[in-house]
Parts: sequence; C-alpha cells; structure tokens
Amino acid sequence: ELLPLTTLRNPGGFDGERWNYLQGLGGRLRKTQVFVVNEKGSWRDELALLNLQLRERIMSVTSEEAGALLCGMLLGGSVGLSDEVREVFADNGLAHLLSVSGTHFALLAGFLLLVFRPLPERTRKLCVLLLLCGYALLCGLKPAVLRALCMSVVLLLGGSGAVRGNLLCMTGMMLLCFSPAWLLDVGFQLSFGAVAGLIWLYPKLKAYFCCYFPTLLGEAIAVTTAAQLAVLPFLVGYFHQVPIISLVSNILLVPILELATLLTMLGLLLDLVLPFGLELVGVAEWLVEQVLTQAKF
Repeated sequence: ELLPLTTLRNPGGFDGERWNYLQGLGGRLRKTQVFVVNEKGSWRDELALLNLQLRERIMSVTSEEAGALLCGMLLGGSVGLSDEVREVFADNGLAHLLSVSGTHFALLAGFLLLVFRPLPERTRKLCVLLLLCGYALLCGLKPAVLRALCMSVVLLLGGSGAVRGNLLCMTGMMLLCFSPAWLLDVGFQLSFGAVAGLIWLYPKLKAYFCCYFPTLLGEAIAVTTAAQLAVLPFLVGYFHQVPIISLVSNILLVPILELATLLTMLGLLLDLVLPFGLELVGVAEWLVEQVLTQAKF
C-alpha cells in the first residue's frame, strides 16, 4: 500500500511538507514485499557496499557514540547518533559537521594538495579534483555532498574575489538547473552563504584580526567570523537563535574534529597494507571523545 505523508507544522517551525518534497519523498509504504530481480549490482551499489564495509571497520574499533560520529563526518549520514550529541553540536554551532560537509572537502583538498605538491600546479589540481569526485561518489552524491564538492571546486580553482564570485554564481545556477527546488533548501542557502562569506568577507577580516592576534589565530578567527556573518540572516530566520559560543567552538573544536576525520581516513587507507592501520582510528576516537566533553562544557 502506498499511503500519503502527513505532517504537522507550527508557524516558524519545521516544514515537513517542504522537507519531503526536497528529499523526493512522495509517500510511505505498508505491507511490502521485496523481490530481488537482479543480483548483479550497479557501480552505485558497489560504492554503497564499500561505504557500508568502511563503516563496519570504523565501528569495530570504536565506541558506538564516537564511531557513529566519525562515520557521519567521513562517510555521510547520521545513523546511530544520539539526540544528546545532536543537541550538543547544535548548541555549539557545530551541527554542520555531523555529516559530510564543505569543511571536510576543504580539509581533504588541502591534504591532497600537500601530497601532490611535487607535481605541476595544473596536474596537481586535476588529481585533487578527480579524487574529490571519487570521494563524493563514495558518500552517495547526495545533494549536500554535491554542494560541498562544487564549493570545494570553486575555492580550489582560485583567482580573485571577483573570479571566485563568478564561479560561485555559475555553480549555483548549474545546480538549480539540475534541481530548482534546492533554492528552498536551507542547506543550499547556508552552503552558498558561507562560501560567499569566505570569498568576500574573509580577506578584510583577516587583515583586521591579524593586526591584533598572531597570524594563525587571526586567520582562524577571520574564517569563522566570515562564514558566521554571511549566514547570520538564515540562522535567525530558520532557527530563531544565534549561538554566540559558536565563534569559540568553531575556533577551538573544529580543528580537532577535522584532525580526527583525517586520521580516520588515513587509518582506513593504511589498513589495506599495514596491520596496525586502524590504530589511527583509535586515536581519532579519543579526540572525538575529548571534543564531546568540551562541547558539553
């Protein structure tokens, strides 16, 4: 039986009808039977199976809470995350890290640029783009992953603020041609708003904060502030709150979470050739547990 989806909505609250529409959900099934009509899976099925196997490897050496968080950040999805963890991350303005996001793509792009540093610049960027595309396919190429990939490409190609702005607008137009309804998606709006802040606000904020703080700290504050200021209208309009602590949390906790994600990725790669590769995943688990403690504080 195909039954309609019913949602309730308070003014200013979660719009379930729009969410279902954006996710392509047209109804719910009851009393179903599943028949296997083709045992040979497509390449998408093979990637989904690989995704599942990697999740199992992570969960085999971590606690349930830390493992679910690492799986979500590295491979997408939010299966196994407790309501407490979601609430703690939301209160600290870190909810965007609970799944694959532009932050992770930017981190991976930076790491790959270092790995391929001996190559010519054009070849290096091409290799990074190809690997980022492969990572996006592994994560299921969901709308959020596709947006993160496109935003990483915009920032990776470089150029001045005007050139990057043109690339950003062109990317937005192409994505909306693919799915116009994404314009109504808060994730789409936040992604483009944050990148716009990094393109136009970050250079001026960097020059300002680096006058009063050490360069590394000044740049970190500038990145966080630029992204937060650009998406401030959306945060107020959709969530009716602005977590001021997020400025501190993003500066202090995000680098640790990104390091944990990178260690997990390296651990899975080393596990293919070395017997102790998953030890790095154990280190990542410890880092995540420390972040959860500090986030609750």
